[in-house]
Amino acid sequence: MNDMDSIRTVALYGTKPMGIEVQQTIFGFNTNGDLGRTIFKKYRIINKGNFTIREMALAMWSDPDIGSGDDDYVGCDTIRNIGFVYNGKAVDGVGAINEYGSAPPALCYDYLQGPVIPYDPLTYPIINEKHLPDSAKYDGKWIHGKTNLPMTSFVFYFKATNIYVDPELGSVQGGILMYNYMNGKTWDGDRFLDPTKTPAVPTNFCLNGDPVTGAGWYEGAGWPGGFAPGDRRMLISSGTFDFAPGDTQEVVFGIIIARGTSNINSVQELKSADDAVQKAFDQTYKITAVNQASPVIRKFQLKQNYPNPFNPATVISFQLPAGSQVSLKVYDALGTEVATLVNEYRNPGTHEVKFDAARLASGVYYYRLQAGAFVQANKMLLMK
Repeated sequence: MNDMDSIRTVALYGTKPMGIEVQQTIFGFNTNGDLGRTIFKKYRIINKGNFTIREMALAMWSDPDIGSGDDDYVGCDTIRNIGFVYNGKAVDGVGAINEYGSAPPALCYDYLQGPVIPYDPLTYPIINEKHLPDSAKYDGKWIHGKTNLPMTSFVFYFKATNIYVDPELGSVQGGILMYNYMNGKTWDGDRFLDPTKTPAVPTNFCLNGDPVTGAGWYEGAGWPGGFAPGDRRMLISSGTFDFAPGDTQEVVFGIIIARGTSNINSVQELKSADDAVQKAFDQTYKITAVNQASPVIRKFQLKQNYPNPFNPATVISFQLPAGSQVSLKVYDALGTEVATLVNEYRNPGTHEVKFDAARLASGVYYYRLQAGAFVQANKMLLMK
């Protein structure tokens, strides 16, 4: 998907297109237990515009309804990087077919993998009460010298309040309000205040208390003078960073549901399930260190295959300064296509592809790389 339809972007929050493309992958596990109750959503975001987007933030917006949407509470857990929703009453709804009744479940959105930024212990020594690691997850690998931003703010809003207000659709002011929310600020750019502290303490994380233990700021008993259960919207954000043309970011959310013996016990079960899902997510990926000391790739390049001449296999490598749809094909001396080695999107970096010509006759062959507007062909010799 992309934002190139200005009519739609203006109708949303009054803003013009920025040239953003989003590639979304949704996946899950056919299994029992916590993983079987989780949906994973991976977003690859590409800046295909002509300008660097400064101080960019990414956010997951949700209007969650646990059965009936009229009796919900929301909250966040900054250690686990989650925003969650649970029933504000012991019984959900009044017995309708789409309501849970007693002991309703709870649901969370977990920032399993946040956007990647350069690791700088002086700039980001501690966020959410923990040190950021000196390695980042990206495209199924660990990259040293980078780090993943965690959830950096959580806000919620609903009708009938002059603080936690819905952004106005079709208006630039709505876009400004949404960006303020994405940075953990109120609609007018002020700071949210934790009302349980005396004096009230500014925070980027609304409702960061724990309804299970009864500690901190949370809806219900943890917010004297707060609001009754109702229909909530929430925003789980991470940022900020600069996003240059051709740059690609990747974030992964887990949507997890758990059900306990009561509406509050469901929150406890949810946090336990989230711990298991985060651990499984981390272990799913092959941990491969990437040497960040290597030169920065600044141009497209198709390298000479090695070995050359070859029999019967050789390796073809190419470099991409930016993510691109890549086609790599092999032709014989008459121009007939004999093999397609790559026909997919590839991330920035150096890539290697093995070509096995065991079934081909000796002779001259050509391999041709096309990546976006870049096209290059090289010659190789098969000698049997």
